[in-house]
Amino acid sequence: MQDETFATQIGSAIRSRRTELGLSQERFADGIAMHRAYYSSIERGRRTSPSQRW
Repeated sequence: MQDETFATQIGSAIRSRRTELGLSQERFADGIAMHRAYYSSIERGRRTSPSQRW
């Protein structure tokens, strides 16, 4: 896991929790008012969450 970036580690943790809850990406993203494609990119570590921009 040392080779993973922080964003990838966070995305993996978010994905793990979402799947524990039995939610699809679409349902989870809708629940947090985020577009599914953007949410998916966060899970994959391609983007950071909006709160990390500030």
